[in-house]
Amino acid sequence: MLIAIDHGNITCVLSSGKVFTSGLAESDIRPPFGADTIYFNGKYYALSEKRSPYLRDKTVDERFFVLTVFVKRKIQFRGTKKSSGGQRVKLG
Repeated sequence: MLIAIDHGNITCVLSSGKVFTSGLAESDIRPPFGADTIYFNGKYYALSEKRSPYLRDKTVDERFFVLTVFVKRKIQFRGTKKSSGGQRVKLG
């Protein structure tokens, strides 16, 4: 499955029209209470409603890569009629 993502500085917009805030909470320790997290390069990341600071070049750090992985995870685990395993999504 190929998904178009607009990584805006305020929101991420998927080709389906789904919109969410371009914000991450970063921590050196795993967040409590089973928060949906991604562990990457020694840090834990969770989605946040507080948007990330403006970045002209979104490749200078891993924040927008991690946001893309969250998008992949959300789409992949969404159930489909064909299987209960959700869609297979590959990142380029």
